[in-house]
Amino acid sequence: MEAPAPLVQKVMASYPQEVVAARTIQAGGPKCVWKLETGRGPLCLKRLRQPAEPAAFSVGAQEHIARAGGPVPPVLRSRSGSPWVEVDGAVFVLYPWIDGRRARFTPEADLGPAVRALAAFHRTSRGFQPPEACRVSSKLGSWPRHYREIRERLEQWKTAAVARPDEPFHAAYLSAVDRELELARAAEAALGRSPYARMVEEALPGDTLCHQDYGEGNALVAPRGVWILDLDNVTFDVPARDLRKLLTSLMLDHGGWSDTLAQAVLEAYSGTHPLSDGDLELLVIDLLFPHAFHDAAKNWFKKGKPEKPSRLLDVLPFERAKEAALSRWVPRARWS
Repeated sequence: MEAPAPLVQKVMASYPQEVVAARTIQAGGPKCVWKLETGRGPLCLKRLRQPAEPAAFSVGAQEHIARAGGPVPPVLRSRSGSPWVEVDGAVFVLYPWIDGRRARFTPEADLGPAVRALAAFHRTSRGFQPPEACRVSSKLGSWPRHYREIRERLEQWKTAAVARPDEPFHAAYLSAVDRELELARAAEAALGRSPYARMVEEALPGDTLCHQDYGEGNALVAPRGVWILDLDNVTFDVPARDLRKLLTSLMLDHGGWSDTLAQAVLEAYSGTHPLSDGDLELLVIDLLFPHAFHDAAKNWFKKGKPEKPSRLLDVLPFERAKEAALSRWVPRARWS
């Protein structure tokens, strides 16, 4: 620990806690994290990437979930009662420091408790009323447009790959893209037949909050359970969004689809926050859509970054197995 830097001292002048020492935990960009030692115990000071309007939404969401007993650290307010302090154009938020370790999302380690924490996060997020003068983040109703945009992008990238088929990355892309486009169209059609539009209408202006970036780096295992961190990207959406992202990441790490892994996740989640039939249908549809294939290709085609063909080929075992697996997992699911 070192003496607090001038910036930390300037921020903490707005709080009643007296800082005696500080250590930088994360730096190198707009987002910074410090561990502070005070006479009342250790604290966590975070400089957000966001300006005030979007920060008002994410910090307000964290306060709501914490008050409802959810697995997020509470926000400590300033002397003036504000949930954050703005210094030199940046937003700073103060939390209690939680001692723990990074979660490991394997069945043998922390997967069950981590999934139950996500379920509790969704359950306790319900009823959140965004504060005035904030920028509300919501994905509700956006799935049809999002699916269409990704499918059209895959089609455009196919045209680009056909123009240069000798490029190894293009050859890998062309070997798989037609089947991925079939999955995209099947998922679009299934979404149109699903209760999605009705569920969105019932949830508006917002119901469940999704984390959007839940993974091992944002889950802290502590004596009182798993804590969920970094709510910067929190948004209104249906729970299937977070579950699809989590399951896809787990399956890719596994090397393909695993019925056992999927069942373990769904059982752990439903034990805390049961999924409706509509939620489950949307999860199956979103898993069917070729998100993983698109994400593996976008660095090359969209961002112009070098990429090895193996980046694409590594997702194909999951992409190839998932349709049959999802039909087994949810026998009533139909794509056409």
